[in-house]
This record gives sequence, structure tokens and C-alpha cells, in this order.
Amino acid sequence: MGADQDLERKLERRAVRQLAIYTLMVILISVLLLGLNAGLVFGLATTVGESLQFLPLIGPMTQFAIFILPVLLLFVEWYVWDVLSSSRRRNRI
Repeated sequence: MGADQDLERKLERRAVRQLAIYTLMVILISVLLLGLNAGLVFGLATTVGESLQFLPLIGPMTQFAIFILPVLLLFVEWYVWDVLSSSRRRNRI
């Protein structure tokens, strides 16, 4: 019984370690993508905001875009990743 329990503990520790590494990698990639998305949206929003200064609500709309669009882009990127990876797995079988 002792050897079986040791093997189960090793397998459990390995699974927990793999899950922790996977979670950290997802967080790291998400932070990287959010940074890239924020830079892209900030550059686009400032360019569009400067060219459309005659609109009365361009300031609040620009701020809204800078805060919301990077997060929405992150969701789209992860969705595309999920679709591509799941279709790749289906084609393998």
C-alpha cells in the first residue's frame, strides 16, 4: 500500500506542477498581449482623437476605447487561439 500511495502522490504533485506552469504561462501571455493591445489601441485612439477634435465627445470616447478595447482584443485573441487549436486537434484524429 505504501508504494501505491507514493506513486499517487508523485502523480498528483506532477499534475499540480503542470497546472501551475500552465496557469503562469497563460497569465504571462495574457499580460504580454494586453500590453501589445494597449499600445496599439493607444496609438490608434490618439491619432483618431487628434483628427476628430471637432466632435464634442471625442475625449470620453477615446478614453473609453483605451480602457475597453485592449481587453476585448484579448478575448478575441484567446477565442481565435481556441478555435485554431481545437480544429487542429480534430484534424489530427
